[in-house]
Amino acid sequence: MSKAAVVVLVFVLGFAATMDRAPAQIGERVDRALDRLGDNIREGWEEARGAVNRMGLQARVYSRVRWEKALENETVEIDVQASDAVVLRGNVKSEAAKHKAIELARDTVGVARVVDELRVVPPADAAVERP
Repeated sequence: MSKAAVVVLVFVLGFAATMDRAPAQIGERVDRALDRLGDNIREGWEEARGAVNRMGLQARVYSRVRWEKALENETVEIDVQASDAVVLRGNVKSEAAKHKAIELARDTVGVARVVDELRVVPPADAAVERP
């Protein structure tokens, strides 16, 4: 049962129980119930808006990183913390790729802070010396 339905049910039951009370008392109870309902609606709206903003920020950063040629074969995961902090995780093949991913995230509209959890893992064949 949703919060709004619970508030309405409490309102109706409270109203029925107070039918013998003075109209002023009934009006006060109605006002309090409507205030609680309004608060619940506002809280729900803020939660929904925050989720959409976080999702939008993640999508913006993802599209910049995903379509950057210098990062096309890299594994970068993007997570949003709070409303404006982006966490980059995963493995990249070079310091240049790591710096490019951080730069792209940092320069994205809405990003205030970038948390770098990227690891540089060179390709296996780059570590082997060739004669």
